[in-house]
Order: sequence, then structure tokens, then C-alpha cells
Amino acid sequence: TGASVENTYIAWTASSSERIEYRLDTNSTKTGQVVFLQTAGGVSDIINSSSTAYSPGINVPISIASYHKENGINGAVDGTALTEDTTPVAFPNLSATDISIATTFNGVIQQFVMWSGDDIGDTGIEEASSV
Repeated sequence: TGASVENTYIAWTASSSERIEYRLDTNSTKTGQVVFLQTAGGVSDIINSSSTAYSPGINVPISIASYHKENGINGAVDGTALTEDTTPVAFPNLSATDISIATTFNGVIQQFVMWSGDDIGDTGIEEASSV
């Protein structure tokens, strides 16, 4: 529909300065770009998939994963890791905040997994997004 935030898959938001989001962007020449966002202390770091990662339509299967840490963020789409952003210097303070999953989503979620502690790295997010 040409929206910069067509859909929000995950929003873990304490404030606009402290958040993690997965979004679908269909703005301008993008027909299905997945955006992985991490904002800590008001500084945002973003990883984008290709602008055509997902085609418009109904019953389009998606499989995405990411990792977020104080010194890096990366995402994977359909079993392929993107290029890590190593510029973050902090992890968002989300300890007292609930995570929202698929609040504007009409579909079926077959699996949701959240890791804590160990860094699963690119290999882990590739595997997680290839299901």
C-alpha cells in the first residue's frame, strides 16, 4: 500500500528511545522490505532486507529472525543472514516492558522463539529463519 510501516511483526517498546521492532516496509520502490530496528538511548540502528524480500499478496509465508545485543544487531530472512550492524553501543532498556507480537497481523504464527543470554550469531538466525 506504499506505507513505510505496512505491518509490525514485533514491537518491544518502552519509549521511542528504547525499543526493538520488526516491520514490513512497502514505501516508494519497496514492495516487501523487512526492517529490523534497535533503539537504545535514542540512537537507532537498522538492518534492512532487500526491498522485495516479500511479494504482495495473501498467504505469503514469512520466516524472519534477528539478534540484538549491545554491540550488534542483525536479521535473517528465509534462511539468509543480512550484514551485521556493529555500531550499537547499548542495548535498549526493556526489562519492565511487555513484547507485542503481530498486533496488526492477520495470519497464522506457527512458531515464536526468544533466546536470552547466549549469542546465537548469524548461523543461529539463518537456521531460525529457514523453518
